[in-house]
Amino acid sequence: MEIQNRIENRLASFLPRIPLAVWVLALLVGILIPLKILSLGYIPIDDVKCHVAKAISGKAWPEILVMDERFAEDEHPGWHSMLGALHRHLNCDADTLIFFSIAVPFAVFWLIMLCGSRRPEAVLLALMAGSLLSPPSFTRLLNGRPLLVMMVVYLVLVQIWMRKEKTPPWKIGLSILLIGFSVWVHGSWYLFGFMVAGFALANEWRKAWMLGACWLAGVLMGAILTGHPFGYLQETTVHLFNCFSGNLSDRMLVTELRAQYTDFFFVIILLALLWRLARGDWQSLKVWTPLLVLAVLGWVLGFKVWRFWNDWGFPAAMLWLARELEEVLESNWESESWKTLGLAVLAAAGVYFSSTGDINSRWSSNLTNECLTSETPGIAGWLPDKDGIVYLSDMPLFFSMFYKNPNADWRYALGFEPGIMTPENYEIYRKIQWKGSAKFLDLWAAKMRPEDRMILLQDSPPPLPRLEWHYATDSTWIGRLARTNAVSKAKP
Repeated sequence: MEIQNRIENRLASFLPRIPLAVWVLALLVGILIPLKILSLGYIPIDDVKCHVAKAISGKAWPEILVMDERFAEDEHPGWHSMLGALHRHLNCDADTLIFFSIAVPFAVFWLIMLCGSRRPEAVLLALMAGSLLSPPSFTRLLNGRPLLVMMVVYLVLVQIWMRKEKTPPWKIGLSILLIGFSVWVHGSWYLFGFMVAGFALANEWRKAWMLGACWLAGVLMGAILTGHPFGYLQETTVHLFNCFSGNLSDRMLVTELRAQYTDFFFVIILLALLWRLARGDWQSLKVWTPLLVLAVLGWVLGFKVWRFWNDWGFPAAMLWLARELEEVLESNWESESWKTLGLAVLAAAGVYFSSTGDINSRWSSNLTNECLTSETPGIAGWLPDKDGIVYLSDMPLFFSMFYKNPNADWRYALGFEPGIMTPENYEIYRKIQWKGSAKFLDLWAAKMRPEDRMILLQDSPPPLPRLEWHYATDSTWIGRLARTNAVSKAKP
């Protein structure tokens, strides 16, 4: 009996520490998830490689890409400045910069989700629901791109502007600084209008006007930080419209700009609304909040452009669900209880295992990919020569090749976005996408010089009489102008 009493007393003495234990657990999971995923060899196939290589090279985009003269500005100057500083001053290599690009923004996003929450286990439950029901959107949080900075700023602004207090000067000043920093880091300055629209549709007109003013001031500040404010704003705006120019099929757009059926996560919102109705707590001021409006607006617009859901609707939906769950927990469970700790452990395990599981090799597939470098067997004479141009039909080839050859002395006709290509190359690229015919590839072949190369990702080379072909690796073919007595290696 005495031993039992001691155990009960010790357990009872731990109860006041449970809220702190839940907080520590919630924070720890946000750090362990990217560490685990990166330990599996994960490197996204797209922009993170481009940003890291750009920072290491120290070159301007016109030195890397054959591009339209209207797009000489860097649309991510802040991000490349930070990565470049890490590379130069701390001697960080490409792998370390990849680690920074993925782990740090994800951990900060996780922290912002927890900030302001009275019940971190509710946030863990919402994040678990997001990872289970919306894997593509959740995975996007780990893509290592500067858009994560914009998403973090967005969540901070939504949370501080949803407070019922009057608008103190610090809130306005902080909003301008955060938006300015985001605009300097990531060029999509116009997307903050989405947040302003959310507050307006939630009938928070005064806050919408003030947020709009902060948005404009922040955009001006961020543009000034680039050193070329007018050129920066002009180019990012023209680039936006250029992405959709021409008679494009949806499949020809980059993935985030395509129309998509949004995922099952939105069903959770509908169920939560029905649960609120069932328990008799349906009050319009508590239901129709900016968070819910932003989630709904992102869901609707996601049917046209998937990015609206991924970058704006999905984070708002997870935060809204966390607030709903927090309210339910506070009405039914004490924070200083074993049930709370058990729920937190269950949610933490759920979000950790669901997000780090290497399903279909989603995190480790990079380990089997081979990239073209001067070390590739049999590659001598087949990489572009000095001042050569690489003609590519697939953007993943650009990302991998530039990542492994950041200081190479050639340029690429296709880079991270078709909209910045020269008009002639853009027209040819879209024809290749539309028809996939060798006759359009021949338009590029007709422009090629001896130092240029055409690199294609396909099972066999196209019948282009001007070129001879070499099978390099992983269904990758390199073509060059035919040379006397040159020998082409057939695909094994």
